[in-house]
Amino acid sequence: MWWREGRNVVARACCSRRVPLPARRPAGVTSAAGSSLVVPPAGSLHTERNGAVGTSYDGPMRAGVLVFFAALGVGCSADSPGAVPGLGFREAAAAANLTFQHRSGASGRRRLREIMGGGCALFDADGDGDPDTYLVQGDGPNRFFVNDGTGRFEEATEAAGLGDRGFGMGLAVGDVEGDGDLDVYLSNAGADRIYRNTGGGIFEDATEEAHVEVGGWSTSATFLDTDRDGRLDLWVVRYVHDDRFKQCAGLSGRPDYCNPKALPAERDVLLLNRFDGVDWHFEDGSEAAGILAVAPAAGLGVVSFDVDRDGRQDVFVANDGYPNHVWLNLGNGRFREAAAELGAAFDLNGTAQAGMGVVAADLTRDGRLDLFLTHLTGETNTLYAGVDVGFDDVSARSGLGQISVPFTGFGVAAFDAQLDGDLDLAIANGRVLRAGPHARADNDAPWNEYAEPNAMIENRDGVFVLEPQAWSPETIEISRGLASGDVDGDGDLDLLIAQIEGPVRLWLDESERKGTWLCVRPMEGERIALGTEVELETDAGRQVRLVTHTSSYLSCGSPDAHFGIPDGAIPEELRIRWPDGTEEAFAIGALERVQIVNRGEGRAL
Repeated sequence: MWWREGRNVVARACCSRRVPLPARRPAGVTSAAGSSLVVPPAGSLHTERNGAVGTSYDGPMRAGVLVFFAALGVGCSADSPGAVPGLGFREAAAAANLTFQHRSGASGRRRLREIMGGGCALFDADGDGDPDTYLVQGDGPNRFFVNDGTGRFEEATEAAGLGDRGFGMGLAVGDVEGDGDLDVYLSNAGADRIYRNTGGGIFEDATEEAHVEVGGWSTSATFLDTDRDGRLDLWVVRYVHDDRFKQCAGLSGRPDYCNPKALPAERDVLLLNRFDGVDWHFEDGSEAAGILAVAPAAGLGVVSFDVDRDGRQDVFVANDGYPNHVWLNLGNGRFREAAAELGAAFDLNGTAQAGMGVVAADLTRDGRLDLFLTHLTGETNTLYAGVDVGFDDVSARSGLGQISVPFTGFGVAAFDAQLDGDLDLAIANGRVLRAGPHARADNDAPWNEYAEPNAMIENRDGVFVLEPQAWSPETIEISRGLASGDVDGDGDLDLLIAQIEGPVRLWLDESERKGTWLCVRPMEGERIALGTEVELETDAGRQVRLVTHTSSYLSCGSPDAHFGIPDGAIPEELRIRWPDGTEEAFAIGALERVQIVNRGEGRAL
């Protein structure tokens, strides 16, 4: 929440006994036919108060946070390995020919959309097996780059027809027609657009034909099959009314960006896919679904999966300063908002937080999907562990809450950086209100007042440790969108991070490997089965992954279920839970490949 001081959150983190999550059972996967804690410098810990204001803060809260970190040694380790061996990521955007510079359109009025940044995507646009890159621009055209198969990119914006000039926020990718080609939905501060992939990574604007009429301010979006008719629908998350005349100030009286609660919130939109085999057509199903019956909230992040295990795809929305939403799919064209009863609307203190990014992943290693949300400085990032019915906030005992308090998180990825069988976290950080210039910021004034280091967090048998030395070189920027995918084809997942008023960053995973890997791609006909849960059984335990393009913040990454297989683990079986709840088992074949599993070809469970 932009305006909450966060003292209660710090108290909760300090007073909670730090208990590790259940120790992971060393997991393996296979194939089938499958240190030290960085504390911000004086003046950089920033509290944000009611009404869109903020100031640098060097008082009791900051001191308490530092004492807390020093006393518990959260994230500290005498044997932190540095970049390599251990976790190690090398920045390679320029070497890969990704020459993109974000432009916010800042004019001095501090219009809220300027500080929200833009998303990015890694997806196989041309169907050649490697991820291409799409970068969303604020003031200017979006840019599209084709991967040559080695991790080097060539710009193809004009040739691909993807130079949209709306004020870009985020994007979603999905196969609208079921023809195997990935189409693109662009969420803008203004009119949204949808682009049809005509084959080979060539796109045409299909907005008018598809009857897509979403205006206002959209943020994240996700494709999912809400009505189980075999066609991907669209859930579009929306933020606030973009009032270009609204101006706000910080506690010092200097102009600064508004608290989103200073502007009217917007409602989400559900677009139902009515493609008939020839013509594109989306129908607005928001009212019939019950979305308009719930009070609007300023939404930013979204992910869809079967929350209540009833064989229907549900939707989780991370809201900024409002209670989060869990939209349960009732199966009759309607959804019911149930976040409060499921334990995911508020944090452990019963407070609505500033939800930015979200990822659904089994971080607790119990076979259930958890939700991890990024939040504002002074709050904790929040880990909602999946339980039998709903979710439980375990941020404090996992260690993930404490180490996040000084930072403002946006994009996030959960992935196995070292191929050791558990999920690590990468978080794109960057402030939203002034905090004084960061001494090591890569941005020039005035943007150096919003810069922060990103976070790489290693999962050590269920205890999460901040590893700032993993970035080589470390950058101090205003990071927003984040996407993951295997850019260079070496079997591990790399990271693409979008900045405000800065260059895109490509981080190649060069971490010490502790195992091998497998990617699993579940298919329903020609289309990737989004919303599928893939479980890999080994002699030591199991791993679960969600197949989705959309999570993080405004961004899209590789949908494949990527598994790290620890050395010595013996794989046993691959289990697929399809989006409608049907389950099949598949044999595990060769490793270090993408294993395609087709619906109906496995053993029914």
